[in-house]
Amino acid sequence: MASNTQQFIDIVNHITKKDYNWLFDVYLKQAALPTLTIERQNNVANLYWSKSEKDATPFKVPIPISINGQLQVYTPIEGVITTKAKPVDHITVDPQMKVLRQLPITSQCQQDE
Repeated sequence: MASNTQQFIDIVNHITKKDYNWLFDVYLKQAALPTLTIERQNNVANLYWSKSEKDATPFKVPIPISINGQLQVYTPIEGVITTKAKPVDHITVDPQMKVLRQLPITSQCQQDE
């Protein structure tokens, strides 16, 4: 049985045979949640994960994105998701709110406490 966080992470990495340090560094080792920024130019939408400035490791959490009602899950490459989207296209990021991330309303809720 794991007696500390690093042992738990080591067990997860061993069992999955993948390196999930990038995930635990964000969700277990820092207080701030990652944010997802969307930038649109011409026919492209770029989504960037932002996290602690101390952590330069790309954040690889996949995120569901709906473009004009067509839902698809996108996995960031080097922390960025790039997809085609016309300026008139309606983009909804994480429509079912499944991904734990900082949202604009989160800071408003914290101020109301």
